[in-house]
Amino acid sequence: MSNMVRSLEETARLASAALANLESDISEKTRDAYLANGGCEKCGGRGWRVVWDTMDSMSGCYAEYGSCDACTPEERTAAGLNPSYYSKYDGNKGVSREALKEAKVALMSDGDKARLSGALALCEATKAAYEAAKDAATPRKGRYVKVLRGKSKGYEGEVFWVGPSKWGGGERLGLRTSSGETAWANVGSCKVLETPALEASAPF
Repeated sequence: MSNMVRSLEETARLASAALANLESDISEKTRDAYLANGGCEKCGGRGWRVVWDTMDSMSGCYAEYGSCDACTPEERTAAGLNPSYYSKYDGNKGVSREALKEAKVALMSDGDKARLSGALALCEATKAAYEAAKDAATPRKGRYVKVLRGKSKGYEGEVFWVGPSKWGGGERLGLRTSSGETAWANVGSCKVLETPALEASAPF
């Protein structure tokens, strides 16, 4: 993998980490805003609470629920949902992720909305740039490559075959030089040439 691809991968990773941190920060802010609006801490505006469950099912399908006695329907309507979490019980009780997303947006400041939009755009752009560069650096049929190590080191030519290594693990490719020579090498031992070599050939 080229240095450029590694650099783009790291940039995409950092953008993703920054987005995760921002989303965590916004979740805390929206929880605080929900509570400031008089939201119920016990049921999160759901109107129900889990009163019993068993560890026999990770999906929570055996759970039993009871009405929340710490808030009224009017209070829940005024405060909305606490969007800072989503549980398996929400899914079982019909509370959708989309509903929580809408509740979060309603509680977010304009500044946080702009920050989140920018972070999402940056994350998508850096990921797309990395994927494009990674694809461009991957040997495929019809691309020109140079063998950097192994028995075929120094050969340059067009890839005509890509398949599993006969030695097990990884892939090998077959390339044909301009002089008609055929060479075989592990994919990881080859570098894709940015432009076809004018005299792609054997090293001798």
